[in-house]
Amino acid sequence: MNEYEPPDTEHAPAAWSWATALLAWGMAGATAGTAVGATLQLMFGIANAGAFWGLGGAALVAMAGGVALGVERNHAGQRPELTDVRGHRSRPLHGLMLGIPVLVALPSLLWLVIVVTIGLRSWVPALTFGMGAFAVAWAGQRVWSNHQLARTLEALELGRTLEAKSALERLATRGFVSRSVRTAARLNLAMLALNDGDGDAAVDWADARPGTGAFAWAAVARSLGHLLRGDPVDEAEEWLTKALNGPGARAVQPEADAIRVLLVWRRDGEAAARAIGEELHAPGATTLHRALLAVLRERAGDEAGARSLRTDEVEGLVYGALGRAIPELR
Repeated sequence: MNEYEPPDTEHAPAAWSWATALLAWGMAGATAGTAVGATLQLMFGIANAGAFWGLGGAALVAMAGGVALGVERNHAGQRPELTDVRGHRSRPLHGLMLGIPVLVALPSLLWLVIVVTIGLRSWVPALTFGMGAFAVAWAGQRVWSNHQLARTLEALELGRTLEAKSALERLATRGFVSRSVRTAARLNLAMLALNDGDGDAAVDWADARPGTGAFAWAAVARSLGHLLRGDPVDEAEEWLTKALNGPGARAVQPEADAIRVLLVWRRDGEAAARAIGEELHAPGATTLHRALLAVLRERAGDEAGARSLRTDEVEGLVYGALGRAIPELR
């Protein structure tokens, strides 16, 4: 298990995601039905065909969406869980659950632009449907982007690291993907760089818009990245303070505590570092925190206390790339 779990950028409770999917299917059905009804009304003069087919389409497609959602959730257990910026783990909806409504609604709205313009001889309703088509296309871009990110993170969770890194680099630099996905890709690359002990890459990749939950992860990554590079402690302190003074601070608190121990060690010495390490040590302490505290206890003569912290995870970190990049652990 990695010390730094790469987070997704968005947090959405499962019930909210399911309701969004069902609403999207219903609206797509209503749009397609309205397009069919409006065409029948224009060509054959069938009164109220647009409203009838619109309501019918909404009901039928929403029911189909419910069935599809049930099937998708039954198969979701085969996919690994992902971590969001608040530290919650879940299995996001498959991209097709929102992609299919987009593929249905977009051509329907474009067809309505033509039908309404001809039928009403007015550009006002056509402009409304045109704006709707633009909004659906924008939503489709976000759906596609998040789907690509989710599949990439799943590959990472399954141990296909090289494949996932290449995909993340493409997402981080591709202009077509949404900004939130580019941010998530950059954060994941920064966290992976930390696990590899590469402070330069971590500082380069860690970037997020201030005021967002993702910014706390970026600031934490930058703080540790500066320490790995051997930069002045003040730079690490500055980014650690930023991480803890904004949205998402609670999610990164365990990581921030570990960085605080290392920061104090370099600035104030072993005694001060052990004091702060013991004070911040809790059941949820990260592997890095426990590794640092184990070394501090050992140097203070507390062999039993050090042994109690040296789990397989701690030993794996100490002898791994991240541990080798931290002189205090050697």
